[in-house]
Amino acid sequence: MAYERLWLEFGSRGEMEARDVIADRLRWDPSHPLSLGRAGRAALLYELLVVRSGEQVAALRDHTAVVRISPQGRPFGPVVVHLSHSYVEPAYRGTGLIAWLRALPLQTARRAAQAAAAVLVAALVAGVRHAGLPLTGAHAPLGMGVTGAGDPFDVAGSLVRAAAAQPALLLEAAALAAVAALLPAAIARGRWGAAGLGALMLAATLLPVPAAAALPLVLAAWITAAFVALRAGT
Repeated sequence: MAYERLWLEFGSRGEMEARDVIADRLRWDPSHPLSLGRAGRAALLYELLVVRSGEQVAALRDHTAVVRISPQGRPFGPVVVHLSHSYVEPAYRGTGLIAWLRALPLQTARRAAQAAAAVLVAALVAGVRHAGLPLTGAHAPLGMGVTGAGDPFDVAGSLVRAAAAQPALLLEAAALAAVAALLPAAIARGRWGAAGLGALMLAATLLPVPAAAALPLVLAAWITAAFVALRAGT
């Protein structure tokens, strides 16, 4: 059904692949990289997604995430996502749904990268005596060097060095601070502002830090967008 709807929209213009090509792509498994000839190998993940409203199809999109694999079998370089088609049914246009469709490939990219690195991740041994840092999941340092500090400036310097050693956490904090700063502007723009801020939050928190925990950030983005939409309607 999803393929037929995309074919109806894009096939007549020569902008949609044949059914057997799509069927082959759906069988791609990023945990089993494919050979690309001279370009080496890559983990590929293709998704054809359907967004429903009740029993009705509201939107569709498809895309492919590509993770390059080194000769040593390790993922390297950025995850590239090829955005193929994006379509919103007429009844759902102007609702901000297209902004969420643009954010969906981020999750595909993360899954492809995680699957490609599964063997390496399984080989890592995590510390068991302290919890991971929020958002990034990185291990908290066992000490920050403040025990022997002689004055407030020593303490401040130790804390700054500890924070600088966690650039991913700093990026997440900066992204969330930017989202907070943009809240009033988003509320003033109503539903479009809610959708735009949610999509921006997903991109700003997930793209720069591939290792960040996706679920809490996605939930936070949805809650933030819902809050903005509710405030805009009051």
